Amino acid sequence: MFTAGVSHLMRTWGTSAQERAAQFPIDHAVDVNGGSAWRGVTIQQTPEKIWPWVGQLRLAPYAYDWLDNGMHRSPQHLVTDLPPIAVGDPFMVWPRVIDLEPLRTLTFLCRSYDELDGRYGGGNWFANIAQKPGYLAFNLDWIGGSYRLVEVGPTETRLLVKLRWKCRDNFLASFSDRFLQFADFVMMRRQLLNLKALAESASTDRGGPGIDPRRSA
Repeated sequence: MFTAGVSHLMRTWGTSAQERAAQFPIDHAVDVNGGSAWRGVTIQQTPEKIWPWVGQLRLAPYAYDWLDNGMHRSPQHLVTDLPPIAVGDPFMVWPRVIDLEPLRTLTFLCRSYDELDGRYGGGNWFANIAQKPGYLAFNLDWIGGSYRLVEVGPTETRLLVKLRWKCRDNFLASFSDRFLQFADFVMMRRQLLNLKALAESASTDRGGPGIDPRRSA
């Protein structure tokens, strides 16, 4: 029972049954069975203020920088000269953006190892080197997901994520599935809490030049 409870927490952190029952765009992008996980946070901010931070996931993972960002600090201000996010942009370490509805949803997907080009959106040397070995280490066939912004009040928004993946069909599949579930829970929980803090902070309103990791890498 304890193990089942922990597994449920890792798969559903911060979300309600109603939120998990909803269809996400990623569900229409993949048509095979695989693993699923949901994450969510409530942010005291409007979607207009949160969306740019979601877009900056092209540059840095906003989780544990010492672990997954080569000791580079994820930008703490919005990068003022960053173009609007678009379909085809690299997004986090492995996927690319395949669909978006500005201020509402962003969907990313990596369909296979062959799509990897050894290049992370932020130009971070650590992520560049780790991209392909990391994909193999997690024994992935494909991985994708959707971010969704749901306005629930004048200045209150739910930031939801549904992650979908499928591990390769080999003797490591069961272990890889559980390991990915755990790793994503640890990293994406921290990511969403960091995005929440940044979006709610006064620095969001002030703007500022920030640090573009594409130049500082």
